[in-house]
Amino acid sequence: SYKFEEAEILLGNLAITSEKYNPEFHLLQSILYYQSKRYIQSNKSLTITLGLDPINDKAYYYKTKIYIKFKRFKKARESILKAIELDPSNPDYKILNSEIIKLTKGEDAAIGYLATVAIDNEGNEFVNEEYLAKIRGQMAIYYYQSGQIDLYKKTIKKLEDQNNSGM
Repeated sequence: SYKFEEAEILLGNLAITSEKYNPEFHLLQSILYYQSKRYIQSNKSLTITLGLDPINDKAYYYKTKIYIKFKRFKKARESILKAIELDPSNPDYKILNSEIIKLTKGEDAAIGYLATVAIDNEGNEFVNEEYLAKIRGQMAIYYYQSGQIDLYKKTIKKLEDQNNSGM
């Protein structure tokens, strides 16, 4: 709580400088609002961020998280697809997309999406092992949540093997 207050004071001081025209300032402000559960204010700051920097993938990511909080799944999907288009190598964006799929179509659909992402990126020289580990880790969570314990164990084993082979 104290850290949030301190950050808010610092951002407030910056707001009266030329930083108010900096999209990163508004992005940081929106993250602070998001973390303190002030989603409407966060969304307003994100709108300003995107007005100043329409290719800010992190702003689309946080907008997606807010849309999910308010169960606006169509908007969430549009927003996360824009973030993925801007940075296709970010596994967190793919995982958030899988969350939307899980909420709208169920765990099996989300697992299918992540399995496709993993298969499409295995052997891709531009994708590191951490990327695949995050994707498989989320798959394991969905397997566990849906009661598919055997598949959960296989996925965990694959992650352990990947980790032991030099990740």
